[in-house]
Amino acid sequence: MKAAVFSEYSKDPAKVVKITEIDRPKLKSNEVMIKVESAAFNYNDLWAVWGEPIKIPLPHISGTDIAGTVTDIGSAVTTIKVGDRVVSHANLSCRTCYTIVIADLYGASKQVRYGGALPNLQSFQR
Repeated sequence: MKAAVFSEYSKDPAKVVKITEIDRPKLKSNEVMIKVESAAFNYNDLWAVWGEPIKIPLPHISGTDIAGTVTDIGSAVTTIKVGDRVVSHANLSCRTCYTIVIADLYGASKQVRYGGALPNLQSFQR
């Protein structure tokens, strides 16, 4: 499988982030494998590449915002199935934005903490 990997810090991600072939990770019981159809770097990815405000361990696989299709699920996963189209954002909730607070009140964040379903009518535009 391929991943966006960097092994050194730089203010210019294009100089250090490389699409690299990596071994497929072994799933834990509470994890899912997603075939990434579209991905984007966000500010957390840039901070990681820059090595600021903290230096993360290297090498590092980046790309926290993704959309794709679930290809495998761990034994403890009950709310997502193989073939589901999903989106992901790896940040924890800020717990202050109106939308997040309302979602918490209605239990949405308990169901899908790090992402959600992608409607079948939505494409994986690049």
